[in-house]
Amino acid sequence: MFGIWYGKGPGVDRTGDVFRHANLAGTADKGGVLALMGDDHGGESSTVCHQSEYAMMDVMIPVLNPANLEEMVDFGLHGWALSRFASVWCGIKCVKDNIESTASVTLTPDSFHSHLPNDFEMPMGGLNIRRADHRHDQEQRLHAHKMRAVNAYVRANKLDRVTVSGGQTPRFGNFQDLQDGDVYIIPAQAELPPATDTEILDFILDKELGWTVLDDWFKVWDKTTMNDLIDRQYDPNVTDLRSAFREAVTELIHNTEL
Repeated sequence: MFGIWYGKGPGVDRTGDVFRHANLAGTADKGGVLALMGDDHGGESSTVCHQSEYAMMDVMIPVLNPANLEEMVDFGLHGWALSRFASVWCGIKCVKDNIESTASVTLTPDSFHSHLPNDFEMPMGGLNIRRADHRHDQEQRLHAHKMRAVNAYVRANKLDRVTVSGGQTPRFGNFQDLQDGDVYIIPAQAELPPATDTEILDFILDKELGWTVLDDWFKVWDKTTMNDLIDRQYDPNVTDLRSAFREAVTELIHNTEL
């Protein structure tokens, strides 16, 4: 038996006690639980702005963050497999860019593969939920074994992977520290046309800026464009921020000598 919990950010806050106890207790080897977090970063349809990763980190629930609808399916299946193997709940971050969108995705029996790690040794008695489990044993099992099992599953299935290396000294940028003309990398669910992505990545590598790009999650903007986008975000006349981002990136690429 497997399950799904769903709630928006305020619901995540209110469910913290349940998350903590359930994650400590664990899951069955043929079970698994997903916690779908409906995150509304801008508070567009919520009572508050919210981001749920920190609440999940506090109760030691791993979080998978799909970049598109196809990854929603794949990460959901991986989440159940991870939950069963490591005996933890698994969070799935659900943002409106994915949830309020449509797409054609590949769904075939052969399109998904899950691999159990061969570099993790199960402790005696395993990790899964059990009767009459003492709270101190649960705590020790979570910290000493379950988190290592999570990392082993992630490695075995390449869920955290670098698609473009930043070289021997990769760095992440702090927007406040950049100067005009520098390049800033931000996470963005809003997908750009493949050709645009290729041009941007070529620009990063050609200029040897030393950025690391993780699994197509990061897009490139210069500081002037970022300032413009921040202004647009709070402009009541801008109702479609995704289109504003696309226009800004297109303008950035056309004005850049690749």
